Amino acid sequence: MTEHHRHIVIAGGSGLIGSALTASLLADGHQVTQLVRAAWTSPRTDGRPRPDRRTWDTTVAPPPSLLAQADAVICLNGASIGRLPWTRERRRALYDSRITPAGTLARALSRFGATGPLFICASATGYYGSAPGVIIDESAPAGDTFLAGLCAAWEQAARAAAVNRPR
Repeated sequence: MTEHHRHIVIAGGSGLIGSALTASLLADGHQVTQLVRAAWTSPRTDGRPRPDRRTWDTTVAPPPSLLAQADAVICLNGASIGRLPWTRERRRALYDSRITPAGTLARALSRFGATGPLFICASATGYYGSAPGVIIDESAPAGDTFLAGLCAAWEQAARAAAVNRPR
């Protein structure tokens, strides 16, 4: 069986999950382009493959030529929720760092219609809020916590990719 290597674009590819995903995809022989806030600052010295890294202003769609070459676009953007306290400014950063890039990518990908790359956008289990002792599945409604509202808005922003796309 012949392996088919893919081109994957990962927005937020330098974060905790994105770094691990990038390493795994590169190890499997796939081409990875990371959309990040900052370019490489030093050369890699360990001999492992390195992804193509492009700086990206999340308010502006990535170049259509880049998206057209991708088999999938994965959106993992988001400021760390582990940094406390969640002041009003921190909550705004948590919100903007997720909703803006997800919406920007979704709108850009919707222009491709059915021929565009697959779009995967992460949100979080925080969608369901806090329900100790309750078994929750995907049919459960969003919770009423800050994180639940953030996740619901994040998923809504990503849904713009479904316009003109039957997947």
